[in-house]
Amino acid sequence: MPENPVSEASRFSQLLTNAKSLVEKLKPQLPIQIIDEHFPGNVLSDKGRLPNFETGAFLIGPYSTEGFSENPQRQLELAQFMGDNFYSSGDVLDTGFGGNQFILDYFSSKGIKADGIDAQQGPVGRGNLFVPPNIYAVKPNGVTLASGDISLINAPQSQLKDRGYGLVVFNGSWHSAGNNWTVGGEILEAKYHQAGGQTSSIDEFMEKEKQQILEICKGKLISG
Repeated sequence: MPENPVSEASRFSQLLTNAKSLVEKLKPQLPIQIIDEHFPGNVLSDKGRLPNFETGAFLIGPYSTEGFSENPQRQLELAQFMGDNFYSSGDVLDTGFGGNQFILDYFSSKGIKADGIDAQQGPVGRGNLFVPPNIYAVKPNGVTLASGDISLINAPQSQLKDRGYGLVVFNGSWHSAGNNWTVGGEILEAKYHQAGGQTSSIDEFMEKEKQQILEICKGKLISG
């Protein structure tokens, strides 16, 4: 059955509250720059071009319907926006790329080494979401694809443990409404239930895990 719109709205409101709380916690540690509709050239604010009704998707449902992630031209614009505003030097890590490799391919086309990691991609990820990243493919353009848990990127068995990056991207993979299995959403919910024997609430567990993931990503950044 479809989700109750009121329940979904309430859940989304809680996600926004949690995100704001996380930003406040990180402010003393990270340079926070809020990108809103007033930011010059922000392609994400161009709402009139986000919908893609040619996909045949329903407007209400558990799947993403904005047509953005599957639109190569829009992803190219987004990658250029990222490169112009956030990239200075070093390699790029795209976390939770899913079926979207446009960002990785863009940076690679500029001669920049790009790695992608996703817990649900590749043979390892399909068997176990929570394993150290293992490289399962290197594309002809040099893009490296790894399957595994971003929180275990520094584990001894991780094939990306010695890598450092100039930019770490969560391209729509940190949180999203609906059933999208994002890094900070359903993936962590599954991790909570799989571990069992938890003494903390699921919300406390997820907030702690998200904080840890961001700290790990911060540690992988190399200033250029």
